[in-house]
Amino acid sequence: ITNAMHVNKRLRMHHVAAMMGAGWGFSLLVALLPLVGVSSYTMDIDTPGSQVYVVAVLILNVVAFIVVCYCYICIYLSVHNPEHSTRHRDTKIAKRMAVLIFTDFICMAPISFFAISAALRMPLITVSH
Repeated sequence: ITNAMHVNKRLRMHHVAAMMGAGWGFSLLVALLPLVGVSSYTMDIDTPGSQVYVVAVLILNVVAFIVVCYCYICIYLSVHNPEHSTRHRDTKIAKRMAVLIFTDFICMAPISFFAISAALRMPLITVSH
């Protein structure tokens, strides 16, 4: 997005298609593993394999969130770059993106933190609490 106006920095369609295909393929693999006996959709951690699966999926979720934050920060900084003429509308969009990321973090962080601790068999809270 930040290099959309630079002809020499654009991604080619086959690169984008390969990245999307890899993303879809990985997502399907992770989603279909419970169908072949690795953990279950209820996120059980009875066996070591299922525990590794659950922890890996939760950590991957956190890593994906960090990558998205990094990308939004890059977009935000490119909008506020003094070398480029920015419009007031771009600044408003950048501020909205910052609010979106902040609210997403506020919602996701506690869930991920407690889910990872529970998956490692060190629950900080229980259903009764």
